[in-house]
Amino acid sequence: MDDKDYLRTIFAAHVELMQMAATGAVDSLSRASELIFHTLLSGHKLIGCGDAAGTSLVRYFCTLLLGRCERRRPGLPAVSLADNTGTLMAIHDEFDPEQVFARQINTLGQAGDILLVVCSAPNRPRISGATAAAHERDLGIVALGPEEDSALERSLLPSDVLIALPGTDQTRNQELNLVYLHALCELIDRQLLGE
Repeated sequence: MDDKDYLRTIFAAHVELMQMAATGAVDSLSRASELIFHTLLSGHKLIGCGDAAGTSLVRYFCTLLLGRCERRRPGLPAVSLADNTGTLMAIHDEFDPEQVFARQINTLGQAGDILLVVCSAPNRPRISGATAAAHERDLGIVALGPEEDSALERSLLPSDVLIALPGTDQTRNQELNLVYLHALCELIDRQLLGE
């Protein structure tokens, strides 16, 4: 297979994943956008964390909420737990590394806030710690994660929302996470500003 054929397989895999998501994720995305919108509208904030590349996507989503997505609007309160490298390193060095997000949630999270979790791979202990801390502090959760992540799914309550990634390829999952996050932001804008 030459480079051009290989590139075609990448695009084909992306298109196939998007088609699977278009049928499987619509209800979850709608529920998640409503949950986030009502949380923010009631004076609470979004707190975000993720695994590996998911941390960059969480930062980006928080930037979209604080700034704007497609249309100008007032900023919405959002905090990425991965923004302060010094904090992350201090918690990692002084405490259990798997509690790097949980400790921040226990400190910053208020009842009624919402936790956004973005993962591309299953069974991440830091994410499990974050969801447990969120429930202890009475935060709702919206999680973007692999369908096969039974640990993430088990950590959620019926009131939480899982937006499942139907694929198993981490690179394609990150692409889909970005599409999901853009869709969430556009839906939130639509709820805030109308059509």
